Amino acid sequence: MQEIFGALEDQIHGLAASIVDPETSKHPVVLTRRVGEHGIVVQTEGSDSYAALLNDLLLKEEVFGSVSIQDERLVYFAHASEDKPVARPIVEILMRSGIEVWFDEWEIRAGDSLRRKMEEGLGRCTHFVVLLTHMSIGKRWVQEEIDVGIIKKVEKKGRFIGILYDLEIDDLSPFLKTSLVLPIDPDRPETIKRLIDDILEVSLKPDVGRHPQYVTKVEVGLERWSQAAVAVARMFVEASEQAISLDPYMELPEVVEKTGLGEDAASDGIMDLVDGGFLREHGSISGESYSPTKAMFVEFDAAFKGWSPKEDGLTLAIAASHRGEDGASPQELAEELNWSPRRTNTAIHYLEQAHLITPSETVGSAPWTCDWFWFERRLRRFVRENS
Repeated sequence: MQEIFGALEDQIHGLAASIVDPETSKHPVVLTRRVGEHGIVVQTEGSDSYAALLNDLLLKEEVFGSVSIQDERLVYFAHASEDKPVARPIVEILMRSGIEVWFDEWEIRAGDSLRRKMEEGLGRCTHFVVLLTHMSIGKRWVQEEIDVGIIKKVEKKGRFIGILYDLEIDDLSPFLKTSLVLPIDPDRPETIKRLIDDILEVSLKPDVGRHPQYVTKVEVGLERWSQAAVAVARMFVEASEQAISLDPYMELPEVVEKTGLGEDAASDGIMDLVDGGFLREHGSISGESYSPTKAMFVEFDAAFKGWSPKEDGLTLAIAASHRGEDGASPQELAEELNWSPRRTNTAIHYLEQAHLITPSETVGSAPWTCDWFWFERRLRRFVRENS
């Protein structure tokens, strides 16, 4: 499985590295990192235009299709046949918004069994949407569909969404009155957008703003992190002597002690960093323990160590490429640049995360993260475009 994910990560990075930023005509640096067992994070330093282009490319190539959790939304759209003029524009907008819809006139052909086709649609759907009108609430067939939709909701096998058209809440049955129903009007796009947002689980909650200056001060560039996560990250970054595997390795009580956080806050900060792919979780007899990933140093060294992994990565790449070889020794480069192993290793992590080098890692290479690294073909382009 790890080999599959490694190949997928290379594929994703290759696609991202193959296109140029429309605003600069250069190839932006693209970093990838693993998150847990089944996640890959793509991080780009390009413009918003480049990010949008990259997103479209990844979706078109369907590179995530073999590993992502099934996230398909299939809507079963129940309605009375008399309400087709109202239903049809709604389901067409849903389809154009990337939501697959089971709509009877699209699914049932001459000679098909109505019951069998409807059972297939109801069985597959993730969302049951019923158009509630004066006509539909009196239809026996629609009521039976609603019964199935309610059962799926109770069994937690699907969402139940009622949409009202030209009907009042008081006209509904007691059960439907207890469910959130959305008033809808095909002539008012904002009402259909609310349905789309609900199906796609788009949060309507506004982003949390920054704390007032007198409450806290967050280091520049770390605004997206919680205070607890920043405190835990600072502790691991400052405690690491060489920025290599298991350096350092700590259990929760030690993290609490060294950060000065309470146990709950420390645990929350740790989980933020684990979820982001910056801490690795280890099981032990005495409890959970944690160690930083390479991405931890690439992400946080600029804030806490006084050097920039990106700038250091470029400096290291320039020095390495001037040697005229296919690879380089971290120790020799560090001596040339008068850098410590700690700083050198982080620069190597940056280049590795950007898929610009391939380290040759062997047991006993400490204090270096590797004893040699090989150049990828993109390294010289990275030097040329960023020097």
